[in-house]
Amino acid sequence: DPSEEGGAQVTVVFVKRKHFKLTNLVLDNCGIATVGTGEKLAGICTSVTECDLSHNRISSWQEVVQLLDLSPKLQFLCLSNNALGACHGISPAPSYPNLTSLILLGTLVTWENLVSTVLPCLPGLTTLNIGHNDLTSLRKQPGDSYTSTKMQSLNLIQNSIREFVEVVDLADMFSQPDYADPIREPSAILRR
Repeated sequence: DPSEEGGAQVTVVFVKRKHFKLTNLVLDNCGIATVGTGEKLAGICTSVTECDLSHNRISSWQEVVQLLDLSPKLQFLCLSNNALGACHGISPAPSYPNLTSLILLGTLVTWENLVSTVLPCLPGLTTLNIGHNDLTSLRKQPGDSYTSTKMQSLNLIQNSIREFVEVVDLADMFSQPDYADPIREPSAILRR
């Protein structure tokens, strides 16, 4: 609004601030227990591609789903050292195809729960780090149909896997069509 101030004309201009484009969010060891909801949070999360919430107090997969719902561009998520445990009650199963890296060190997850509930929601996952979870078995349970052709890196450090053959059997779950096993598929030899 133009106004007169000491004989001079002053024009005041109001500029609407746009949301800044936050792409990397690191909130390691901040005491966070819930992700929250709301327009402000949604406005910030829409451009986030990397998020580190390790060493917090998040104990519900519902909070993780809330974060993923608010962050459609999220590619990397670290939830290490949050006591997440088993994932229950996510229905219908959402899909987050943009998430490519998931770090779950020391989260108390179980292999059975990951395969039956979490991994099917992440079809674009290429890196999974599930070390320090006291996993003892990597066996698929009857009825688990999860497979991935995109998985490239699986970190199992500091677990108690008893039989190496279980790690080898993961090849069926994380099969790459370009690397066919000639013993199981003789025609693959001809394609090489």
